[in-house]
Amino acid sequence: MSSTFKRFTYDTNDCQPSEKFAFWRESVCDAYVNLGCEALSRKDFKGRIELSKHDVIDLSFVSGSKHKVIRRAEDIGRAAEAEFLLSIQLNNRSIIEQCGRAAPLSRYDFTLYSSTETYSIDLEEDFKQLVIKFPKKALLSRLPDANMLTAIPVNGASQLGSLVATTALNISSLIDSQTTDCKLLLQETLIDLIATSLAPLRGSRVELSQPEQQLLIRAKSFILANLQDASLNREDIANSLGLSVRRLSEVFTKNGETVCSFIRESRMQKIASDLVDERFQKAGISEIAFKWGQNNLQHFSRTFRDQFGCSPRDYRQRKH
Repeated sequence: MSSTFKRFTYDTNDCQPSEKFAFWRESVCDAYVNLGCEALSRKDFKGRIELSKHDVIDLSFVSGSKHKVIRRAEDIGRAAEAEFLLSIQLNNRSIIEQCGRAAPLSRYDFTLYSSTETYSIDLEEDFKQLVIKFPKKALLSRLPDANMLTAIPVNGASQLGSLVATTALNISSLIDSQTTDCKLLLQETLIDLIATSLAPLRGSRVELSQPEQQLLIRAKSFILANLQDASLNREDIANSLGLSVRRLSEVFTKNGETVCSFIRESRMQKIASDLVDERFQKAGISEIAFKWGQNNLQHFSRTFRDQFGCSPRDYRQRKH
């Protein structure tokens, strides 16, 4: 069995002063996912990323000046993969926000966040983090509700938190020198440990009140009845319920999901059902996708693969 391994270093010290921040923005996107960067002062900006790419996970040490990174909706639209990231704070502090939650991180604290939802990270001066990136399916196979546990901090001083932080640092220092089989086992072990540390967070989610439960049911009923409308959006749903978009989003967030993710996953479920329905066996995949509001076929194929682990064509063939 072969193993893939690549190492990259991005350092603003290699740039002219006027080019440092622009170089950093490009480097962050190369190392992680498409992101926007903001800094109050770009003068004397410094940043460094030491990245090692392996078969299952990417490990990177990132440090530098105070700034903010933002994962925007347009960045997600250009993404090819669905991934989780886990940031372990090694120096100073940061705040990671996603799905209406904010995770303040101090030394050895960490939190999970998703590449398929918008997020922001505020990083203090002279920060340092260990960032672990891996495919969503690797964690979801161990912890099916992991999408609901993003931006919830894990205390690095707790027994589980300390174990994850220490193990991740140890693995990052020794994995490069191991045999192929050992490298793969170390990566799987780290994801197992991450899943174990996140499992207790299930009890930290805020329970919906009875009126909020009713709102959620009504909102989801409206969505399911209008999935074929390609233009369906949060404004339409909120207006149908007499709510503000903000209030609608709050109710979904308290339930550990977002409006957009529910629409997306519901459409994929409908498409998957039609693909194996004998009544639609003569319909093309693109025809079924268009029927359920998917106008961008390339993006649809990626989204379907992320949710079901295979292409729409393979899904149809396996089920018949």
